[in-house]
Amino acid sequence: MEKVTSLKGVEKGGSMKTNVVGESLFVPLEEDSFTFSCHKKLACFTACCAKLRLILTPYDILRLKNRLSVPSDVFLDLHTETLFDEGKRFPLVRLRMLDDETGKCPFLTTEGCSVYEDRPGACRLYPVGRASSLLRDKTGVREKFFLVREPHCLGFNEDKKWKMDDWTAHEGLKDYQRYNDRWLSIITSRDSIGAKDQAAKKYRMF
Repeated sequence: MEKVTSLKGVEKGGSMKTNVVGESLFVPLEEDSFTFSCHKKLACFTACCAKLRLILTPYDILRLKNRLSVPSDVFLDLHTETLFDEGKRFPLVRLRMLDDETGKCPFLTTEGCSVYEDRPGACRLYPVGRASSLLRDKTGVREKFFLVREPHCLGFNEDKKWKMDDWTAHEGLKDYQRYNDRWLSIITSRDSIGAKDQAAKKYRMF
């Protein structure tokens, strides 16, 4: 992963959002609670929405393309980059940031996120990261949460205290996690995608 940093919702095969900071900023969520609040009065408001490596899941793409009222292919052409890695079963789709010195998210305005109700799962989960893996019997998902404490973020100085269940409910993550966990079972499958020459042809289909 290039310039690894803060993950806004790391889901193995799910949403991933990274900023260029240090790995030490990943803090295990030892207790099931944390203190945080984000609002326009904070000096850092929207500072976390630039220069990101935000990997989109299929459900993220569905929500965004519907919000923008465009077909999937148009959304992908306009707003994403497709990343190929022969070590992975599927290419990754990354949200394209603005090509200027700010490197901001294309959906960011002075008032905040213009697609807020349909923002990606990783953005919803922030400042929490989620690492998930399938149980051996594939009957469910094992998950672990951690905090992403970026130096610019002032939200941790606020008084609002959250339990993880309350946070995920408040941020509307139920559907995102449900569909992304299904995607996890697909991309972590160990079934062969064919011989090397065939695999290359399949990648080019994307």
